[in-house]
Amino acid sequence: DKEFVQDIVDTAMSFPEIIGVHDLLVHDYGVGSTVISFHAEVPCEMDFMAAHELIDTLEDHMKEKYHCAVSIHMDPVADHDKETIETKKIVTDVVKSIDQCLSIHDFRMTKGENRENLIFDVVVPFGFRLSDSEVKTKIAKRLIEFDGRYNAVINVDKGDTL
Repeated sequence: DKEFVQDIVDTAMSFPEIIGVHDLLVHDYGVGSTVISFHAEVPCEMDFMAAHELIDTLEDHMKEKYHCAVSIHMDPVADHDKETIETKKIVTDVVKSIDQCLSIHDFRMTKGENRENLIFDVVVPFGFRLSDSEVKTKIAKRLIEFDGRYNAVINVDKGDTL
């Protein structure tokens, strides 16, 4: 149910420290047997214990609200690092240039002396016109054309974008 999924996202995003949600799964095994899991993005600068408490609080809130099991994975993201933000925008633009229905999440970078690993997940809808391998190859090729130091490390997620 799209409305239920959107309500889950809205509930998570109502917590000010949560800056993003992805990889949302809802398993419905019948009345009283629903399981929700997702990744919640928090600023990487956030104190680890505070972030853990935030996730625990969000899980407890959702368990009470939805009367189901909830499991949330915490993803720290560099949301204030200028270079990471700029590079993520470049990657997003490259991905969108292939098709507007594609999106990315879990973006991070590691810099070496001669290359920069751009590590991220790309969400590819079920039944997309290109194979997962073709999507990864196109993205990697366009990123190298943009900057020869870029090395794309891509994981493909299947499903609707969130």
